Amino acid sequence: MTRHVASCRWAGAVAATVLVGGAACAPARPPERPVSPVTAIAAEPARLTWQLKVREHVDLWLHGWAMVLPDTAPVPLFRRGWRDETTVLKNQRGILTALDTSLAWLREGVRRNPNLAQGQFVAQLAPTLLELQRGLEAFEASGGNPRRAGDQAAIVAALAQSFTTPADRAWLKRFAQGLQDEYDRWFHQWWVEQQRLRAGVIAAAAATWQGTLRDRVAPFLRETRQLNGEGLLVLPLGGEGRTVMLGPQQPSAAVGLPPRVDQANEVVFTLIHEQAGMLALQVVADNTTPAEKRAGIADRLSAAAAVRAGALLLDRVAPTLAEGYRQFYLAEARATGRPFEQVFALPPVVAAGLVRQLDLMLGGL
Repeated sequence: MTRHVASCRWAGAVAATVLVGGAACAPARPPERPVSPVTAIAAEPARLTWQLKVREHVDLWLHGWAMVLPDTAPVPLFRRGWRDETTVLKNQRGILTALDTSLAWLREGVRRNPNLAQGQFVAQLAPTLLELQRGLEAFEASGGNPRRAGDQAAIVAALAQSFTTPADRAWLKRFAQGLQDEYDRWFHQWWVEQQRLRAGVIAAAAATWQGTLRDRVAPFLRETRQLNGEGLLVLPLGGEGRTVMLGPQQPSAAVGLPPRVDQANEVVFTLIHEQAGMLALQVVADNTTPAEKRAGIADRLSAAAAVRAGALLLDRVAPTLAEGYRQFYLAEARATGRPFEQVFALPPVVAAGLVRQLDLMLGGL
């Protein structure tokens, strides 16, 4: 998924940004595959990076959206069962937060204005919890004007695209207050414990990605101008990630972090899906009419095209992983046992366009 709170303090928080395999850093319906218009300014990168990281504030932000947004996409927007599992966890602990008591109101706000859902991408623009807080405060203080937001202009501009009216800003304030209460009452402690429990998953995913796959995908990343990216491992996500362009060749791709070591390849499957999604968007745009785009057909095709493009990419650069990728996405769509190309069906012109573009990019491999 490519697309790109009201003042919020998250008091006492450690700005958790951890580099996997490296040093710790300083502290009506949403479309099936929303696309982020968010682009910050950054220098042109010179070399391949694409390190895997965890950032607590991105987990917290997307957790809030998982509780608020409807999720009926074939490949779920969030990890299947997330909403029910976290509700059960809080019930077992006797926790009722301001987010819980506001859910009906927040969900109604999204129903009335689906554009609010584009706000789910904002946290990836902030490197730390503190910077997200500063961006939210700048949005409130500037009235949503990036020119008055100083070094928080990118976050303010992103928020301003989704929260354009006083009613929208009231929605954001209540959402942020709910997240504050979630963080204080249970989320921070639980998140830290989950990082400990899933350390083996993170290590296994890093070994596959940074040990072998990253270099094999490098020619594709170079051709699609995604050379200097980052992969964020996020608990509330499953097979549908979130990608925001931070600058030239600088995508930030949030992907799921499963609970078990034997699921570690799901991290790289979703990362490949997000990277290939850039190509899918372009091919779909080139092969749909303006009327089809207005009718939402291009959005629906982009979701299936991203899944298909990821499989085609792995067929070329890491064929031993390709079948696992296909089976993972069939399971995500609750279609295990059905033909992959039938479940993620595309018009012949789009399917052929994906093959043609990958052949042009990777013809020498």
